[in-house]
Formats: sequence, structure tokens, C-alpha cells
Amino acid sequence: MESAWLERLFSDNWTIDPSVFNFVYSFVQRILSGQLAKSYEFTDPGTLVIQLQQGVHWQNIPPLNGREFVAADVVYHYDRLWGMGDGFTTPSPFK
Repeated sequence: MESAWLERLFSDNWTIDPSVFNFVYSFVQRILSGQLAKSYEFTDPGTLVIQLQQGVHWQNIPPLNGREFVAADVVYHYDRLWGMGDGFTTPSPFK
């Protein structure tokens, strides 16, 4: 979803302990590690709760002027990507 040159919320973790997942089958369970996300948890099948890293700031240029990256930034991104709110009514053609 996110561009390869931008830091992502999650990334695949290929440093898995073989005793946890032995890689015998062609199906590989996807294990995600946080980059901008410190941790995540599915509280129920339809709800993903993400704890963001603290101390992450945008570039110190307008319009964000170095402010801290917050949950509202993630919500806005997914609203824009999937057309779910914040004035976006259709999904982005660039997803």
C-alpha cells in the first residue's frame, strides 16, 4: 500500500525464530513488525488497535513544520486511501 521509499506503519519481519514458524510449507505466515507502529493488537476481528512510536516528527518544512506524527495522521491517510471519511468519498486510484 505505502510507497517503498516512505517509512511504513508495518513491515514484514523475516527474522522469525524457526521454532515458532519452521518454514516447511509454501504458505508463509505473515509476521509484521512496527516501524512507525510500536505495537498492534486485534481486539476483535474487525478492530485493529495500533500504538504509535513516540518522538517521530514530520520534516521541519511547511505545512507540518516538524510537528509530531499522531494517530490522526494515520486515520487521515486511510480515509484518503480508501475513501472512508474526512471529505473523501471514493478510494484513491493510486493505492
